[in-house]
Amino acid sequence: VTTGCTNNMTGTAVVTTMPSVVPSVTVETGVGDTVCTGTSVTFSALPVNGGTLPTYQWAVNGIPALGATGSSYTYIPFNGNVVSVMMTSNEACPLPATANGSVTMTVRPNVTPSVSIVASPGTTVCQGTTVDLVATPVNGGAAPSYSWKVNGTPMGSGGTFTYMPNDTDVVFCAMTSSYQCLAVNTVFSNNLIFTVDDNLAPTVQIVYSGSGAGM
Repeated sequence: VTTGCTNNMTGTAVVTTMPSVVPSVTVETGVGDTVCTGTSVTFSALPVNGGTLPTYQWAVNGIPALGATGSSYTYIPFNGNVVSVMMTSNEACPLPATANGSVTMTVRPNVTPSVSIVASPGTTVCQGTTVDLVATPVNGGAAPSYSWKVNGTPMGSGGTFTYMPNDTDVVFCAMTSSYQCLAVNTVFSNNLIFTVDDNLAPTVQIVYSGSGAGM
């Protein structure tokens, strides 16, 4: 009895036919195909019909990566890079013997967030007046978080903050962006310095003019 990959019978010899298998391989990153600039990605080969000991060769944009012959490959991709792997199966009857898989990477730039604040009705108010402060974010993402500070002490959260200032109070806001790709996560706004005027009682001055008896 002999074993082969093709059907054949000669004389009294019995040939056991083994079916051919089709190898394939896919590339998995664990983080999808979209990452931020500078992100190190581990690419893993997932073989089908690779046999007990398949071999690999990784490439970037068709250029073989030096020494990248394992089942995984770690690399910092650039936008549009095509990371591929060629797998050679050691199954008994692969058809064909090699298979290829690839992934095209989208790399987003890292942005810098910012935040500015304004006060209504302004930074000069009468004693006992409340002011509304509003934060305007840039690159804040879908759900930025805010921490309002008065003279360095945390006093509120959210995109708006209402409070009653004292004279010379310094108010600013720290914003933490929820944007995916950031050069820095938390940024600080401009400072607002408040002037609080004392409430003065109104006065009336009567001025007489003219002359004559009886005056």
